[in-house]
Amino acid sequence: MDAGDQLLLIKKIIERNCPKKIIPRQAVYALSAIKNSLFMENDDAHIDPLMKNLYTLYEHEKTLSNCLDFDDLLIKALDLFKNKNLKNIFKKLCAIFSLMNIKIQA
Repeated sequence: MDAGDQLLLIKKIIERNCPKKIIPRQAVYALSAIKNSLFMENDDAHIDPLMKNLYTLYEHEKTLSNCLDFDDLLIKALDLFKNKNLKNIFKKLCAIFSLMNIKIQA
């Protein structure tokens, strides 16, 4: 999902679920910070309860829509690099690409 789609989704969630006035663009930045802190620290004790609820609703809506935002793409890439089998996967892909006459430089 691009930044515009992300902002629209957050606006809808805020309109439906948040009695307090939250500025959608600020919510985008807050949700990104929450996601990054959860990825790095796996600790949600310091997160404002209202933003935590908004984060949960946002993640749920994305899951229902089969969407990933930019932060998700970064996290997925990091997860790939943490994968111990990545070297084997890369070798298999190189073998497949070489059969297709595609050159890959490692």
